[in-house]
Amino acid sequence: MIRKYVFLFILFVLFGFACRSIEQKKFEKSPYYKSFYRTTRFIMTDYEKKIYRFLPDNKAIEDFIKDFWKRRDPTPNTEENENYDEFLRRIAYANKYFRERTRGLGWNTNRGRILLQLGFPLQRRREQYNLQSETRYVPYEIWYYPRFELVLGFIDRGDTGKYELLSPPPGLLSAIDEAIYEFDINKKYRGKFLFKFKGKYKKNKLIFTFPVKNILFKELENKMKIKYKFDISVFLNYKKIDFLSITKTIEKKKEELLKLNKLHIDIPYNIRTKGKYYFDVLVTDLINNTRHRRYISYRN
Repeated sequence: MIRKYVFLFILFVLFGFACRSIEQKKFEKSPYYKSFYRTTRFIMTDYEKKIYRFLPDNKAIEDFIKDFWKRRDPTPNTEENENYDEFLRRIAYANKYFRERTRGLGWNTNRGRILLQLGFPLQRRREQYNLQSETRYVPYEIWYYPRFELVLGFIDRGDTGKYELLSPPPGLLSAIDEAIYEFDINKKYRGKFLFKFKGKYKKNKLIFTFPVKNILFKELENKMKIKYKFDISVFLNYKKIDFLSITKTIEKKKEELLKLNKLHIDIPYNIRTKGKYYFDVLVTDLINNTRHRRYISYRN
């Protein structure tokens, strides 16, 4: 009897894997997978990758793609999305100049992936690298990113046209993380002051905390003013269920503000269904035209 149940359990597991394999193949054949995820996964946040993997159908993928580029549009009030255009330019350049095999894709090489993530270096120099262990010289490229305080070296050890990243510097991962959240991926230097915030969900409220020292206020007589727009996408078990767009204006007297270390802004939001929630929060400072983005997770 026990053997019978073990046999049935094994059949059930194998059937599950088979179904998953069929669904995965079906998903990967989708034009949305080929033209979008294969390249944009390099500039996705970890939360976006999780959400994307569990999208149920092409309609959900379509909506995700639309939101993905909308949140990365540096000029949302115009028809053009400069970040999208820049990303396509990087792919085209990598495919033209970084292809390492006859049928290979240039963006899917070591140099190509760095180009997608960090953009074009401010300076790129070609040299010959001395492989002392083999007493010979091989092609070597140095990429300079002053904005991230990075110098990257790519070496072609076999002199075959295939480059690898030589000794990745400690700041590379943090630079990639910074670039992923960038709203103008084409800029070469650290630009305008960027405010930051922290967030959490508690007692039917989204609670946002802003360090006062990092806020740029507008001074009006004896009052200090900020105006923030909150665009919040709500996901339940990786499925988008809601979207909020709320503007908050805060005015405080100078002497009152100087006593504060942090400024708190609450947005009511009721959760009734149990599950895992993600809040994708984009805050725009409407006075200084700067933005910051953060994810908040919550499970009830």
